[in-house]
Amino acid sequence: EAFVKITEQAKAYLEMRGELNSGLNLINSTNLEYFPVKHKAEIFCLRGDFLLKLNDCENANLAYSNAISLFKHLPKGWISWGSYCDM
Repeated sequence: EAFVKITEQAKAYLEMRGELNSGLNLINSTNLEYFPVKHKAEIFCLRGDFLLKLNDCENANLAYSNAISLFKHLPKGWISWGSYCDM
């Protein structure tokens, strides 16, 4: 499934030193049109993780907020946004 491939690749970029921009580019270039809402929300959450690691706090907050707005029952979205707000 495309969603699993994209998210696993993005998570790998998130953990690799010096690959944050590559991972963010992967996320930003993903066409979300064909994904269900829950998957879109998870991708927005991943975008927030990349932006936060790149010290773009304002856009990370926006990405987490978008994830929660899209799918309110996304535990990782709430946890990520809550962790961001506690910083």
